[in-house]
Amino acid sequence: MSRLPEISAALLASGVSAELPVAIVNNATTPQQRVFVSTLAKSAWMPRFWGSARRPFVAIGEMVRLREALSPFAITLTGEG
Repeated sequence: MSRLPEISAALLASGVSAELPVAIVNNATTPQQRVFVSTLAKSAWMPRFWGSARRPFVAIGEMVRLREALSPFAITLTGEG
């Protein structure tokens, strides 16, 4: 997370679209999962939003758009038999 602004700046400087989607997932696969989606242009401030989130997962690219398309097919695992 602390390097996300640096990574974003390098991608933008190399010509990557400012509208490329970026997602941060915290507490992935748990009931406390939170997902924040933005763009590469706005991602530099994302670490401040998340603060000291434990082990967030950062996804950059078109795969972030698939989250919306696949959400109707999401399965919630409860651990019950």
